[in-house]
Amino acid sequence: MLATLLFISPFDEYVRTGYVRKVPSLIVAAALGMSSLLALVTGAILDSIRKQSRMLYELELNRLTEADRRRSVGARMGPLRDRTGGEACSPARRACCSVLRADDRGVRHTGYVDSTPHGTSAAQLQLEGHPYFPFVGLYSLMPDNYTDALMLNAATNPAHARPIEAAFGNYMTIVEASPGEAAGPIESLDAALEDRGTPQPYSRYWHGYQVLLRPALVLFDYRAIRFLNAAFLTALLLGSLIVVRARLGLKADVALGLSVLWVGIAIVPMSMQYMGVVSLALLGVTVVAWRADARGNVVRDLELFLILGSLTAFLDLLTAPLLTLGLPLAVLLVARLQRSDASQASFKRQLGPTLRCSAVWLVGYVGAWFAKWALSSLVLGRDVFGEGLDSVVYRMGARRLGH
Repeated sequence: MLATLLFISPFDEYVRTGYVRKVPSLIVAAALGMSSLLALVTGAILDSIRKQSRMLYELELNRLTEADRRRSVGARMGPLRDRTGGEACSPARRACCSVLRADDRGVRHTGYVDSTPHGTSAAQLQLEGHPYFPFVGLYSLMPDNYTDALMLNAATNPAHARPIEAAFGNYMTIVEASPGEAAGPIESLDAALEDRGTPQPYSRYWHGYQVLLRPALVLFDYRAIRFLNAAFLTALLLGSLIVVRARLGLKADVALGLSVLWVGIAIVPMSMQYMGVVSLALLGVTVVAWRADARGNVVRDLELFLILGSLTAFLDLLTAPLLTLGLPLAVLLVARLQRSDASQASFKRQLGPTLRCSAVWLVGYVGAWFAKWALSSLVLGRDVFGEGLDSVVYRMGARRLGH
């Protein structure tokens, strides 16, 4: 609250005059705001740890209670069998057998208790499951626990391979629910934590998010990572809005705010899967707005879009890759239109920069994919390049020649 009160006066002066004379007040407000943000994040993480400890206690207590009740009921009923066991049961005994089977599944589902960040992350995903349901009726607000479980699986799996082979193989454990049918990603994550099943390569993707996820899992679990995502994304969004407001004006700032709301920014911190492309898009917006000169040109714009395309392929699991092209490119066009005269603001004049930046982004994106497939084929001794092309053709609904 104190930071907000101190910030009002410099902000009002900047809006009216375009200058800030009360620099000390602005510095103090910024310092207090950052301290408040850090305190909020720390409190959220500690609260998450407290809730997780209570959840683990309740899970263990539930497991012991159900196991004890199951033993006592079994002792009273004797050697019962249900319909699948071949021994006839009365209706009452058959109902009791069904309860015991349900109890068995419940104990197996919630009985895995591991106090490490990997274990508590798996427990959290077990409690939530992975249904794709919209929040507040909006289909753009759906958590992706399915892919998050795959990401945790890849971060958990040791693969028992040489470091270079493991880095390019990107192994994760996939188990079968029934012969020929793979289990869900959360069940496969449990198998990886319990060292069951055989690690399978997932080599088509770079899985660059592992660079951040693996160190984070040393200290934080899934719920704490969500809080960190929210804090980081909030700071990044505020920074983008401030830079766009200062460099391009209020209208562009409002348009950016509405755009990120339309993207579904509220659900992004809840799923690690979404963080990569949204963070890259906001970083691209900030850099483009900051580096736009008096004529609307961005210094080294082609290099910037080449890097954005490459990093998108490195971090993303096919979430919404075009977001890292669309938002920064829109900001670039706004800067050019605002700072160009009438003769330079035509559609034909803006088409050239749009096509150049888009082509360079595409070169970086596709080139990073091809580089991963080629290097993985070389390191692993498998035709990962062919597997990648097969996947592309399959997603396009076509067939490769000769197949």
